[in-house]
Order: sequence, then C-alpha cells, then structure tokens
Amino acid sequence: MYSSDTPRYTTSNYITDAATAYLSADNLAFNIRNITTNIWFKSTNTSPTGGYHCPLTLSTNDGNNLTLFVHNSGKYRSGINVNNTSYQVNCENTNCLDGNWHMLTLTYDGATLKRYFDGTLVSTTVVSYTTDLYLTNLVIGKRGIYISENIYISDLRIYATPLLDDDIK
Repeated sequence: MYSSDTPRYTTSNYITDAATAYLSADNLAFNIRNITTNIWFKSTNTSPTGGYHCPLTLSTNDGNNLTLFVHNSGKYRSGINVNNTSYQVNCENTNCLDGNWHMLTLTYDGATLKRYFDGTLVSTTVVSYTTDLYLTNLVIGKRGIYISENIYISDLRIYATPLLDDDIK
C-alpha cells in the first residue's frame, strides 16, 4: 500500500498495514564486506510482534545476515550476524517511535560496522570477519516469523561500497 504520508525526498512510500504485509527479493549478490544500507523509517507502534520492528534484512540461505531493527523501546539496532557470531548493537539516545521520519544507515568496510541515525554517527563496532560473504535475500518489513505492523518505509538504498561519513546526510 502506498501512502500520502511522505518523507523528505520522495512522493510515495510503503506502509505495512497488516500482519501479512512485507516485501522480499532473492537471487541478489551484495558482498557483506563492502556495503551501505540506508532506509527511512517511521512508526508510533510501541508493541511490535516479537519486540522489534524490522524494516530491513539482507541474508544468506544459511543464516548469516545484516539487519536494521527498531526495538519496542524506540532504539535503533543494527549489525551483522556471521557464522553464529552476532555484531548487533542497540544505539542509545535514539528514538524511532516518535511519529517522525528517521534515516537509519549501516555501513561495513570489512573491519568496522558504523551505525548512523538521521545522518549522525551513533555507534561503531570492530568486526574480525575477513571472508567474502554474499547476501542474496532481501526482506523489508519482516524478520523470521515477525512481521512489522503499521510502519512506514521509504527511500531504501543499498550501496556496494561503504559510504564515508560526509556522504551520509
């Protein structure tokens, strides 16, 4: 469903309005070691099923993934899970459930995960993962069995390179 409630740069956006609404794609090839993901997100739903809204997940068929979450506390959470090791972090002092549009960004250059909230760097994590890993599946609005209800999503961008701080605004 498209809505007239729009973010800064577009004329339409996607809203998940039911327990079965999400988007997915497969047969992609994003190298997890050189990536930037960026999405605009809006919601006031503080009771998501499973405790998290999940605007974006990129994954492999064997469970490795890159995710951007919003916790029911409103905190932005993102990172990667590689070979049963999680590099997920809650970003303190972020509130995504205030009814306003927020830009959620995650970059990874093969050594450091960087998380940005509304264009400001809020968290970094050093990751010791050196093997190329290609993310082949994309899901918007769902992770596992948990589907995000009543969230607005817009301007999804995936870059095959980690953007620099000045490029994220």
